[in-house]
Amino acid sequence: MQEGEWDHLGALLDRHWELNQILDPNTTNALLNALLAAVRPFIRGAKLAGAGGGGFLILLARSPAARQDLYAFLREYNAGTGAAVCDSEIAKQGLRVTDGGDRLRCAGVSLSPPGAQ
Repeated sequence: MQEGEWDHLGALLDRHWELNQILDPNTTNALLNALLAAVRPFIRGAKLAGAGGGGFLILLARSPAARQDLYAFLREYNAGTGAAVCDSEIAKQGLRVTDGGDRLRCAGVSLSPPGAQ
């Protein structure tokens, strides 16, 4: 990542996802496969986090412009499904945790303490 080899990182994400599917073919489904095919023009690589099954999808955009197009596409694609698009970026200084009042921020991930909305 320090050398900016984003195509290689995308290929690694794709390969990891392929290996997950070999280990457990139930990791994916037709809806997820259709979504991945639809976003392919915007991304360098993708994989589901964890064991798969639709929890959290990691997409590496091809460029800043492709990222914006991807966000717009996903907002429209996911309209009415209950799915969310989470903004994130690769941290340049490692993990940082800050207290934002009722929410904690961890390197682009927002965590709510118990009882917070």
